[in-house]
Parts: sequence; structure tokens; C-alpha cells
Amino acid sequence: MRGLFLSLVGGLFFLFGCTSVSVEDRAVEIITAYQKARFELTREDMALENKDNIYPLIEERVKPYLTEKVFQNSFFRNRDGYYIVASAKMNHTLRIKEIRIKELVAADNNTSFSIDYTLVVEIISSDTKKVITNELPAQVTIVKEGDTWKIDRYWESIKAGDLDM
Repeated sequence: MRGLFLSLVGGLFFLFGCTSVSVEDRAVEIITAYQKARFELTREDMALENKDNIYPLIEERVKPYLTEKVFQNSFFRNRDGYYIVASAKMNHTLRIKEIRIKELVAADNNTSFSIDYTLVVEIISSDTKKVITNELPAQVTIVKEGDTWKIDRYWESIKAGDLDM
């Protein structure tokens, strides 16, 4: 009986050890989920006659990844989905191809992380005959909010024309 108990405890430790995720892996997961929520539109989104109606949809999709402060003071006010809506008006499809971490710096006893990364976005023409890939420098700070990591600051070097064909 004792052997069975020790085997079970050892198996649990092995399982938890194998499922631990590095901070960098977790950061890539958060950034990717946020960027996909922002950039990747559904067929239903693209079917909307008035593409300006996409903007509130994007806002709702990104909200779970942002702290309330950032959502209210940055994303909402700055209309950070503008480039995505403009691209949709041209019937381009955007896909997040890759997130490449350049630098990850821990702060405040590992309760926040500043991350420099490259956002690789694929722009696909409406007829799918032309594909352009852009690499955009970006930064985020992620913080622990309750049990969840969220983006507390973000910046991307997206300029007019970066998402055009």
C-alpha cells in the first residue's frame, strides 16, 4: 500500500514537472492569443457590409488579454483596431505567423515582465494570389492580475501601409 502511494505521489510530481511552462513560453502564448484576437477576423466579420462594425468586435475579443487600465486608457481610446478594420475594407486577410521573443526582462520579483518581440504578420489578398509577410517590432509588459497574466502595456511599430498590399 505504501509503495502504491509513493508511486502515485511520484507520478504526480513527474506530471507537474513535465507540464510546467517557462515564462517565455507563457509570454508567447499570451501575446499570440492577444494578437490573433486583434488581427484574425472570421468569415462573418469579413461578410459585414459596414466594416466599421468590426471595431467593437475586436475590442471585445482583446479585452480578456488586457488589464482594465490598458483597455480603457489605451486600446479603446486610441482605436488600436483601426489598421485591422482598414485592411478588412480592402478585403485582405491577416494572419499572425509568428511571435519571436527578442528580450524578456523580469521586474518586481517576477510579478511583471517586459518583453521585446517581433510580430510576424501575413497579409493575404482577397483572391489569395498574393501573400506579403511583414515583421513588426513590438513590446509588451505583462503583469499578474489575480490568477491570470495580462498585458499592462503594449507598443507596436505599425505604420500606414504596413498591412497593405
